[in-house]
Amino acid sequence: MSLPIPLRLLLARYPSELSKVMGIIHRVISTHIVRRAGFF
Repeated sequence: MSLPIPLRLLLARYPSELSKVMGIIHRVISTHIVRRAGFF
């Protein structure tokens, strides 16, 4: 997965926030897949 450069720089400065951001990305992708499959 690729992130925009400003977001990469921000996460490099604050690595503790990486898990929060990855959790959000995972939730967005999962929700998209579930909705596309017609389950929600």
